[in-house]
Amino acid sequence: MSASKLEKNIANLERRMREEFKAELAQGLKVQSIRLDAFEAQLQRLQPRPALLQDVNQDEESNKGRAQGEPEQSDLVPVVPVVREAWAEDAAAQEVAVTSAETDPMEPVAFLETSWNLVLVLGYTGAGWCDVVIACLLFLASVATQAFFSWILLSPEFQGDPFSLQIEIATAWRRSVAHDSMHVDLAQTSLISRVCNDDGALILSTDQASLIRQINSFLGYQKSTDFDQEDASRTGVLLAMLCILLWCLYISNEFRTIWLSLEAVAQLPLKRRTDFHDGRFKAMSWPRFCAYFLLRLLRAAISGALLYAGILWLGATTSISDLIVNAVALGAVLSVDEMVFAALMPKKLQIKIQDLEAIKIRYSRCRSQVEAVCIMLALGGVLAWSYVYIVNPLAQDMETVKRAYCFGNQDFVVGMNEDIQLVFGIRTIPHANVSGRTLSQLAVENYIYQEPSMPADYISFQSDVQRFDRMVLQTMEESATGFAYCKDLDTLYILDQPDEEIVNEFVDLYRPYFWSAAAVLNEPRNSTCLDMVSHCNDAEARMLRQVCGVTCGCADPRSYPVYKVPHKGCSRNCLSNAASPEQPICEDIENGAMWKQFWDGYPTVLSSEIGVMLDYNSTLGQWVLQLIGAMQEFGCAALAFHPELAKEPVTQQRWCDGIDEVIAPLARICPESCGCTNASHASHIAPSPNGCNPECHALCRDAGLSTPIQNVSTCSEAKAFGLCTIDEFKYKCLRTCKACHVLLDDD
Repeated sequence: MSASKLEKNIANLERRMREEFKAELAQGLKVQSIRLDAFEAQLQRLQPRPALLQDVNQDEESNKGRAQGEPEQSDLVPVVPVVREAWAEDAAAQEVAVTSAETDPMEPVAFLETSWNLVLVLGYTGAGWCDVVIACLLFLASVATQAFFSWILLSPEFQGDPFSLQIEIATAWRRSVAHDSMHVDLAQTSLISRVCNDDGALILSTDQASLIRQINSFLGYQKSTDFDQEDASRTGVLLAMLCILLWCLYISNEFRTIWLSLEAVAQLPLKRRTDFHDGRFKAMSWPRFCAYFLLRLLRAAISGALLYAGILWLGATTSISDLIVNAVALGAVLSVDEMVFAALMPKKLQIKIQDLEAIKIRYSRCRSQVEAVCIMLALGGVLAWSYVYIVNPLAQDMETVKRAYCFGNQDFVVGMNEDIQLVFGIRTIPHANVSGRTLSQLAVENYIYQEPSMPADYISFQSDVQRFDRMVLQTMEESATGFAYCKDLDTLYILDQPDEEIVNEFVDLYRPYFWSAAAVLNEPRNSTCLDMVSHCNDAEARMLRQVCGVTCGCADPRSYPVYKVPHKGCSRNCLSNAASPEQPICEDIENGAMWKQFWDGYPTVLSSEIGVMLDYNSTLGQWVLQLIGAMQEFGCAALAFHPELAKEPVTQQRWCDGIDEVIAPLARICPESCGCTNASHASHIAPSPNGCNPECHALCRDAGLSTPIQNVSTCSEAKAFGLCTIDEFKYKCLRTCKACHVLLDDD
């Protein structure tokens, strides 16, 4: 309240108190005068006769204008007491009436400082026509502003789509983008797991992550895996109901003010002309009363529209941080007319509206109780309707949306092969299991603060974008095929032993290869190939088999055959050494520990690499068990027992040829059973396997030079002079020139 208004209110209060004091004093003095007269009459009755006669004589002397003689004493005694007693009874009745009136308090109804009360003072302000026109325009603008606010709040554009539509959006997003293999991050986690676990580093689907965060806060969920928790705090539901209650209190106060102002004005006498003086209405004209009544009804209609729109808006707010802000914003909309009055209304009219005196209305005990009950019932009904039809359905829809987004298996991604029309998938790392750093993260962290001129330990930098794109998509088979050496690279980077065969350019080139091998396996940085030998037969140790090919057995024809293929990291040079060792081994391996280990691990390889989960009660499962039993019992010889035993049951590839991308040819460890030592092509039941050592062929021997050729008489001399590339010497000296592979090519 402004200081000027406070001073005016104090002055008006002082004037009203003075007038009321005079009126009450006159009323009180009247009662006391009646009582005093009755008391005097009683005293006269009790006084002795001489004294009474003396009083009468004194009265006669004072009453000199009396026309005739003195009345008799008998005429005075009976008359006065009767009159006095009647006055005493009237005084007692008036006291009872005053006491009864004081039991029903009077409530002053003030006229608020708002442009809606402009109609009450028009014509009595003494303002110029310009002020009146501006005031009327401001009033219309105030009404239009609140009406437009109500219309906008109720419009579909403002209210937005129902939250239930998010269920369809969540379902469609979960079926498509959420499990797309294109959105797997460096930590090998799926997009859906990062969204549902509120990953702070998320740059995709941030709208979905924000919505799930709001749902968790609204329903009081602590984790992404929380669903249908009965003990959840449901903070958002409680806060939404409190904000709706706050908004209902705003509107309830407005409705009550409207009703009381109408009741107060209705108490005024209605005449043809308004009697208004010093801010007080003594009478009001019918047109002014009807105009005020219609404006009050319009104000009530706008308030009702704002109440409904506000409840819908607050009930649809999903962010608990926005609920209170929205409730306060609605209160500001309701106070637009007061702000227009205080900021823009011409001062002359402001003063007149501020000077309006409050009108008192009577509040009986019954009325107070009825009014309180009605208000509580209305408020309770609105709150119950809001909860049942707005807030609780929103919470249920939120739960459904949360389930559509995050329920079920989150840890897999898929990719569609349009050519063969098949969907492929891979299981990703659960978000909760992401600990430490991935290789990509380690590489970035290691190089961030390093000098650009220094070689990177974990990053293989490329010279241009085209080569970078090609290398990013390079397969392990391509990398292993192009790997230039079959050596353990720990001699260069750990043992610090230079290798004359490896030029300096390759030392820097293969540096990231070696350091990445240990990082992928979570081994210490200074681990040697021997330190990591226990990982050589792991499926994920592809880079280890490439940089430690000798230690991991890629060059050993008798090593464990699983993963000894280019697809799993063994380099081309190492596999060539295994296929043609310096000392050829042309006998089947013994039925020992390595052979049994291979067949014990075959079902695991079948499920993890080929993708077949065996059911040992099925026909295939029973056949695999029989195959494993026969192989472990008879060793390599079982490969020649039956044509069905010679083939892998799922891929139908020959064991002797190996299984692409998984198992090296068994012909290296079973050359006899695989037919690598057949004497002639005619005796072969099937073509020679890919893994046969050419030097094991029965015809792989030197025929000798019966006559000297170009002064060379022996195969040793031909090899020494580098003549083995000439067909004439190569076919005569198959073993010496290591040209026995032509026998297998002929097969």
